[in-house]
Amino acid sequence: MIEEEEPDVTLVKRQVAIEGVGIADLLLIDSNGLPMVVETKLAKNGESRRQVVGQVFDYVSALTLLTVDELDQKVSGSLETAMMILSNDEETSIEKCWQACGANLRAGKARVVVAIDEAPEDLVRILRFLNEHSDLDVRLVEIKQYVDQESKEVFFVPRLLVGGEVTGFRPPSSGQQLKLLDFFKQLLEKSNKKISLFKKVSPAGYQSWLLAGAGKAGLAWQYAVRRTDAKVELFFQASEASLNTKRFNALFDKKEQIEKQFGEPLEWDYKENRKQQYIRSLSLLGGLSNEDKWKEIQDDLVSRMVKLEKALRVYIPTLP
Repeated sequence: MIEEEEPDVTLVKRQVAIEGVGIADLLLIDSNGLPMVVETKLAKNGESRRQVVGQVFDYVSALTLLTVDELDQKVSGSLETAMMILSNDEETSIEKCWQACGANLRAGKARVVVAIDEAPEDLVRILRFLNEHSDLDVRLVEIKQYVDQESKEVFFVPRLLVGGEVTGFRPPSSGQQLKLLDFFKQLLEKSNKKISLFKKVSPAGYQSWLLAGAGKAGLAWQYAVRRTDAKVELFFQASEASLNTKRFNALFDKKEQIEKQFGEPLEWDYKENRKQQYIRSLSLLGGLSNEDKWKEIQDDLVSRMVKLEKALRVYIPTLP
């Protein structure tokens, strides 16, 4: 779907309703602000090549009618969150990515990825023609399932057939993605023994965070890890910036009591020109690159999440 030399990509949201077209399976964004729609297909479902090709045109034409603000609103603020992940929370990089995404949408630039378990030759031919003889950025990925006969572990291996630099079979994930998956699997195992917030959450190797509902729409508990540090947060992610501000301010008014219960100062991360806001506690023991310290980092994160939830639980039900 992406090549090694291309910009980093992260998930924006699954199951995105695109007006007049349908539900896109995945919406992604890269660090250059290029939006990407991923549509998964099963060969046995028998959709005709014309239906698939028509859907490609539909997705690009409908998606690029939106402004970047409209797209962010459609995904309940997840677009800005994804940009923050790609930019490591650096405001200048987030702003550049935001502006680039807006420019791409205005220019009609978006990528559509069709992922299928078995690609018919005629579909490969048509999508390759579109990709080579038009301005559309279309990729076709064939994904095969393999089972290790000894461990019985299941692997899904992608093969890029159309778009970018066509390759043979490649490992399903980069080393970074596998590390993220391992880190969060281990973290969840520890977390679920201490607190029930994340028991219905599964890690994904392409995400550097885990979200769980905090009891009100637009509020979430979050574990996040970066290269050299990690953090726990209450994430204000409502689609209305004014609601996030009201909720943040209501808790900020109780700052002294909350921090006394937590046991140390918290980072109250509010920015007026940003839709989403955060209350956070940072772990400085290390991050994803410090594999020898993962156990200590994970234990510290779980401890901080337990304390954060305990310090805030009495106030969350009273928020607007």
